[in-house]
Amino acid sequence: MVKERLRFSAGCPPPVKGVRALPAIGQGASGTIAGEIAEDVKIRRTIAWEAAARGLALGPVELWREMGGGRANRVWRTEAAGRGVIVKHVREHRASSLFPNEAAVEAGVLAHLGPAGLAPKLLASWRGEAGPVLVMAAVPGKPLSRGERAIKAAAATLSRLWRQKPLPDLRRRTGGSEEILAEAHGFLAAWARVAPAEGLRRIALERLAPPGSLPPSPRLAFLHGDPVPANMIASPRRGSSRGVVLIDWQCAAAGDPVEDVALFLSPAMQRLYGDGPLSRAEEARFLAALPEDVSRRYGRAAPFHAFRMAAYCGWRAALGETDYEAGLRLEQSRLAALSGRT
Repeated sequence: MVKERLRFSAGCPPPVKGVRALPAIGQGASGTIAGEIAEDVKIRRTIAWEAAARGLALGPVELWREMGGGRANRVWRTEAAGRGVIVKHVREHRASSLFPNEAAVEAGVLAHLGPAGLAPKLLASWRGEAGPVLVMAAVPGKPLSRGERAIKAAAATLSRLWRQKPLPDLRRRTGGSEEILAEAHGFLAAWARVAPAEGLRRIALERLAPPGSLPPSPRLAFLHGDPVPANMIASPRRGSSRGVVLIDWQCAAAGDPVEDVALFLSPAMQRLYGDGPLSRAEEARFLAALPEDVSRRYGRAAPFHAFRMAAYCGWRAALGETDYEAGLRLEQSRLAALSGRT
């Protein structure tokens, strides 16, 4: 199993001289804002204590700066031995089939791809009292922005990733229409359970389900699984594939490269985690920079991926995440355009 192969250390470390144990996580939280703040401080202190027991000093927790962007996990930036460090508290229960959240998978990928410059350098990982924790070197640079050079850099980085040999225990994403539609209908069913009164909206989306079929890809490429612009850090050597580092690897997989392509081009994901949906010209530049067989397969697979993403956005919106409403509308419009129904 992945966790065994990575030796993802479990449990709290034994007492170490000079390091004081803290109360258990969850004790004393009142449910108020003050209680949530106290719980947050307790989690950071627990992580810092566990890191110190492993010989890793993460600095005063009051100086940890929380990083925005992610929805599932807590991420802070701090300084250790004069260098920027990222501390990630993984909340594995915040996950879905489309976007898993597995700390052991991410730790293994960082250890494997960090030396190649495709991922941050892993400094430590463990499963402690607060749950799974990853500590990694901070990547200098900013999330990928718009522009022709940035679009080409994203394509070059993903193409380089797909040439890497995937880790043996990664989940499989073969990209066939049967697999994609089954997942989409799973999201529609979850949407129905959460918001049964929204039946007409779901029916309207179900009517856009693409016809035909697409066979699974025989290729097992190394996939990122969540290659949105916020997860692509452009270094000062912007425009070079080696100048973009991919972060947030908890969704990594092995399978059809079109899975990554569809997520990057998704108008919903670009709106939520980028600068807004790409223009047709930007999409064309991105696809032209990919291997020809990948671009060609994406042309056949795009309607299935748009249908699945629309169902996913509908479910997330029904859970109360209102910014996914706009994502649902964007994906429905894209799906209608792809099927010639506009």
